[in-house]
Amino acid sequence: MVERRPVLDFITHLVLIVGIAVVAFPVYLTFVASTLTAEQVLDAPMTLIPGSHLIENYRTVLFQGVG
Repeated sequence: MVERRPVLDFITHLVLIVGIAVVAFPVYLTFVASTLTAEQVLDAPMTLIPGSHLIENYRTVLFQGVG
């Protein structure tokens, strides 16, 4: 028979949520950085809100290259 342990279930879910946040945050930060200008990315601290240069930045990388 499987016993229910609510405290253990809570701890397990908490660890999973923290793990997801640890993995997802760098991906989100990379996306936000791709929507900002170079100057905004270098500002300390960098904002966590996406900027308005997404299409411009992606167009530049796709058609003109990185270098």
